[in-house]
Amino acid sequence: MVYEQFLTTVKEHMECALGPGYELSLRKIPKNNGLVLDSLCIMKGDSNIAPAIYLNTCYEHFRAGMPLEDIVGELLFLYNSSRMPSGINLQSLASYSDVRNRIAFKLIHAEANRNLLKKTPHINWLDLALVFYVCISEDHSGVITALIHNEHLNIWNISPEDLREQAFSNTPKLLPPTLKSMASLLGNPEDETEDYEAAPFFILTNTSGVNGAGCLLYGDIIKNFAAMVGQDLIILPSSIHEVLLLPDTGDISYEEMGRLVTHINETEVPEVDRLSNEVYLYSKRLDSISMASDADKAVPCAFLPGLCRCVPKGALSYPGRIPAVIGPRLHPARARTYPNIRLPSWNTVTAPSQATASWNKTRPRVHFQEPVSRLMVATAAIQGEYNKQKTISP
Repeated sequence: MVYEQFLTTVKEHMECALGPGYELSLRKIPKNNGLVLDSLCIMKGDSNIAPAIYLNTCYEHFRAGMPLEDIVGELLFLYNSSRMPSGINLQSLASYSDVRNRIAFKLIHAEANRNLLKKTPHINWLDLALVFYVCISEDHSGVITALIHNEHLNIWNISPEDLREQAFSNTPKLLPPTLKSMASLLGNPEDETEDYEAAPFFILTNTSGVNGAGCLLYGDIIKNFAAMVGQDLIILPSSIHEVLLLPDTGDISYEEMGRLVTHINETEVPEVDRLSNEVYLYSKRLDSISMASDADKAVPCAFLPGLCRCVPKGALSYPGRIPAVIGPRLHPARARTYPNIRLPSWNTVTAPSQATASWNKTRPRVHFQEPVSRLMVATAAIQGEYNKQKTISP
């Protein structure tokens, strides 16, 4: 069965399974990094919203031998278990006073999203870009967000500077940072000092585990962590949801790390979650971050005025000891197990007659609770490369 026929067949089977009272349609939805995903939009009754479930990975399962009936069953389970939270007022998105305290920012790759950036307010930062969104809702099943486009500024009658200042103030409070050692992720948090030498990686993200790479710009969190370990830092872009921090001991090849990051992105990280193939360097002396491939173009960490100092100076001071977790712990509900079809998110769009906005629901990153995961595989590969370089170093 060819791909287009598969999409149509799934839609027909879902229509039969759901019965009367539902309107289903196939749509293409743009995502991060220029990716366009095929989705099945399910409109119930006179509702003006329709969850759009991505079908691309379903076809991969089908080609691998998964029966169509099982795929439809998984999609029904996903739809029934991922209902929109009650109490969401679509009209409030048109009112700046209703959304201003829920505006946040995230980091994406600039070149891969060049077409999107033409339509959205943004700030260029190295090879990345900050874009802004509204946090509509968050619960155990995921985070619902709406990307802010240029026309929203006109609707809200605000300037780009107003948007920037509001996002810089809100984001660390809406999405507090958490810094977790790889040693504790691997299951031995009691003796961090000993494990630090064996696995000196730390995962920087936020408490939701969604869009956590933006924590790089949270005030002094990078500066304080570098002061705590007493070294410059190598920053590896694991995904848009987290970054890995590694103390720079001076005997690690940035070029080899760069090749490894590229390989991991191509083999382990879903395209929609990729942040960059670059390796970033933090300099304690300059308090700046640069790309290893172009170290002369360093960006001062203080270039973003107005960021909330959500991590007080000294908060990362643990004399003689590397903590297992810095910041709030992830909510226990994040450990839930999802169906075999692991769709990264589902999209919600307005009805065609009211197509004034679209937003995205992203499932919490559950890799902290999963013994086998993309992050574990990627980090294991990076750890292996690190150990190899340490072994061959003079």
